[in-house]
Amino acid sequence: MILQVLRFLFVRIWIIYLGLGCFAWFVFDRNSAMDNASAQALSRFNPTVKYFKLLDHSAGESTRSQLHDCIYYHQMVANSFFYQAAEAYSMLGFCYERLGDEHKAQQAYQKSMTINQAYMWPFYNLGVMAFRKADYPKAIDYFQQALERDPAQNVVLLNYSKVYMDVKSTRPEEKYDFSQGVRRSYSNAFLLLMVSLEQTKNYSRLFGVALKGMQDNSLDQGLFYYYAGVAAFRLHLYDKAINFLQQAINKEPRNADAFLYLSLCFKALGRDDLVNEFMAMGAKVNAQYGGWLKSQINTDVRFF
Repeated sequence: MILQVLRFLFVRIWIIYLGLGCFAWFVFDRNSAMDNASAQALSRFNPTVKYFKLLDHSAGESTRSQLHDCIYYHQMVANSFFYQAAEAYSMLGFCYERLGDEHKAQQAYQKSMTINQAYMWPFYNLGVMAFRKADYPKAIDYFQQALERDPAQNVVLLNYSKVYMDVKSTRPEEKYDFSQGVRRSYSNAFLLLMVSLEQTKNYSRLFGVALKGMQDNSLDQGLFYYYAGVAAFRLHLYDKAINFLQQAINKEPRNADAFLYLSLCFKALGRDDLVNEFMAMGAKVNAQYGGWLKSQINTDVRFF
């Protein structure tokens, strides 16, 4: 009797486990099929757009038409494919900004940030928009947050994003490297943060940001030494300022502003014999390279 009961329970348990196994296989296979179907659908609906031409301000009316096509597409992606929604809203923000609708652009970037805090571009682009309106405190906040995003993680996120891979595929004549785009945005966020801090006369924080930037050898060191020198001068640390500014000139001799600040340092120290010398050198460099520092400040929004 006991043996029959055990046999009965064994058979029932085996059937239950078999059923659970079949159900798990069905769910897994169905989810896998749905993911593949979603990716295929995304590619099918992607408009024929040369995305990188959207970065060109001189592209004209044809670009506006392409921007409207992109808006329609990314609205559909954001509403239909949640796993790509953060990227879609970020692209929507870029398109709206390029069309001049800053309100919708800000809304889209904010939505992207809500969905995925890891992406740096919504923070970066909102910082650029604030910077262009001379709202430097807000720009500082956004650029600081952009720099807190992990660059390596952003490269990984881009490589796993169907939206951004489709964008990348529209530049077949050139192998676009996501890491270069991330590094370019990261470097410019640093620069715009330092400019914003200088504009708000927050020299102590500017000094700290410049020193931090010096630790990253993949970035343009000349600018970090220059802004460290500017901050040190404003903080009346003239010897340190001279040291940083001299190194800034060694790394980037086209920066006429560095010569100007050097002359101001020597004037503050009573070294009148060197003031006119560095003023003359700065004027010569400025005549040759004409506002090099301003040319380095890029205030365009980006999609990566």
